[in-house]
Amino acid sequence: MSLITSLIQRLILSLWLGMLPSFTVGQHVVPVSNSFKGTWIAGIQTGVAIPFMDLTESGLIPKNDHKHSNLNMAGGLYLGVEINPSLMISGQIFIARLNDQNFDRNQYFLSSVTELNGVAAYNILKLFLPNSSDQRFKVHLLGGAGLCFYHSGVYNLLTDETLIERGANATFGFTGKVMEGVIISGISIRFNITKNIDIFATSAQRWMNADNFESVKGGFAFDNYNISSIGIQVKLKNEKPYPMIFEDFRRKIE
Repeated sequence: MSLITSLIQRLILSLWLGMLPSFTVGQHVVPVSNSFKGTWIAGIQTGVAIPFMDLTESGLIPKNDHKHSNLNMAGGLYLGVEINPSLMISGQIFIARLNDQNFDRNQYFLSSVTELNGVAAYNILKLFLPNSSDQRFKVHLLGGAGLCFYHSGVYNLLTDETLIERGANATFGFTGKVMEGVIISGISIRFNITKNIDIFATSAQRWMNADNFESVKGGFAFDNYNISSIGIQVKLKNEKPYPMIFEDFRRKIE
């Protein structure tokens, strides 16, 4: 296991454990207009996954006109905390297929990916409209890291003969899979349709700590893939902040 993958494992564990404690407010007078308590959120999303590997033939333009399309289904769930109106952290699980083909090599590859990650999202509109009270529309920049568990296989394009495989089996999951670290960057556009429900569209690139996802090395040093999705997010708990006043101070003002 590489040093980068080991560091990413520790980072993901820290992010998940960091969401467990409750958010608290100290016992002092807190102006209602400036106080904010962490809000638990959960979301579900579905979309497409596009590989950018050494056997990838389609390039940056998605194609769906050949036997093994590079447009593959993906879906995920996440649980997180909205720390303040600008910053959100979440732990996510994604599953995806990453398939494509290469006519020059007369090969195609199929893979199943299960990804665990931790992501921070910052609303960049706050940089330009810091005093705006309208929180219905948000544009989040995303950054994070994760672990990708996968099975991949390379096959003959004409005969479907198995040329090479990595990982125990082609199902989703963790047992027997190849594990690699991934770095995540992307953008998410969100719209608040009710007080507790958001809809969103997200696109994020995953950069792997390897160049042999499909057992072929060459080209760019890091295999990578994109997941673009739409989804819905709900607030699980939204406590209103109330000022807390010392008992002796309360008696003085009575």
